Amino acid sequence: DQYDPYFSWLVNDTLEWPAYKKNLAESTVALITSCGIYRQDTQKPFDAWNNYGDPSFREIHIDTPRDRLQIAHSHYDHKFALSDINCVLPIDHFIDLEHEGVIQSFYPWIYSFMGYNPQPRQLVEESISIIASRLSKDKVDAVLLTPC
Repeated sequence: DQYDPYFSWLVNDTLEWPAYKKNLAESTVALITSCGIYRQDTQKPFDAWNNYGDPSFREIHIDTPRDRLQIAHSHYDHKFALSDINCVLPIDHFIDLEHEGVIQSFYPWIYSFMGYNPQPRQLVEESISIIASRLSKDKVDAVLLTPC
């Protein structure tokens, strides 16, 4: 049985979500995905078949050749993503947005995790905390999350 009787929702009742007021043309924008994408030649795949998910994350540089990106996530259809990774991870579109001046810069590192995590406490308290700290240190202004 894949039902988790110990599941408990994590509710954000302390963090405020202020309106974004900065102009995108003056912003550094990062990309985060919950689609389970990893670099197959240098990174270990996510544990996609674990009933409790995989709370780890992968860091992928935006210059990574697209044919080296793979998906380890068992909870969505990969058909279109495998034919064009940009439909779940719009790297090339963000590179274009930077070249066109729509955004000031595209943060060079993408953070990927597997969205299926029925016990998300470790993901939120450890992985997401590390990612948020890095983005803050590097003065990233905005993040787009591509959920799968």
